[in-house]
Amino acid sequence: MRQVAGSILISLLGLFMISCDGDYRCLAEGNTREVTVVMDSTQWDSQTAEAIRLVFGKWVQTVPNAEPYYDLTFTQIRSQSHLERIRRQKNIIFAAPINEESNVGRQIRGFLDENVEQRVREGESFAFPVEDQWYRDQYVLILTSTSDEELAQKIKNTENSLLSNMLEKELKRWEDFVYEMKEQTQLSDSLWENYGYKVRIQHDYIPNIDTLNFHSYRRFLPQNDRWMWT
Repeated sequence: MRQVAGSILISLLGLFMISCDGDYRCLAEGNTREVTVVMDSTQWDSQTAEAIRLVFGKWVQTVPNAEPYYDLTFTQIRSQSHLERIRRQKNIIFAAPINEESNVGRQIRGFLDENVEQRVREGESFAFPVEDQWYRDQYVLILTSTSDEELAQKIKNTENSLLSNMLEKELKRWEDFVYEMKEQTQLSDSLWENYGYKVRIQHDYIPNIDTLNFHSYRRFLPQNDRWMWT
């Protein structure tokens, strides 16, 4: 979808490329399920704010209780030092109409170069996701359009795309966390060669003796053991 720009030039953000081996910046702060929403405080009850709550704070049924996709915290830009603290967060959404005369509105206009800003004013683009901009393991989403009503409607119209992009980043984080100490590919390959299926197995799972074609793997933990059966 054209309005959700997956890759676009944002001059102030400076989408520079840094190789994984050469990126020594600090990790972003915060829980992977927390999102800092940066909007002027006068707009926290606006249509845009409600659309953001609807999309990213939607409640889903889990066991034992329902919970939101993300825990949203609304804040405004109070000072330059406060903006620097905001920039350390793991998940950040900046949202404001393109002409809004507030610290957030001015910041968003500063993020965009002239060509991108013109596309926003013409209704061609409104969402700009950026990964690992100021810190590693960071997801920033810039949302802007010609008015509060227009922005809110576009957010709701592209709910699946906006949410799936953030969820994809979250799943990548969990994958990196689970397999950061590598995985036992030899066990996965053995299952594939002998039984025609495979599962990814963490480095600290120990296989038990196989009898009767029943496979179990145990992960020893101080408080409780983890088991996996296939």
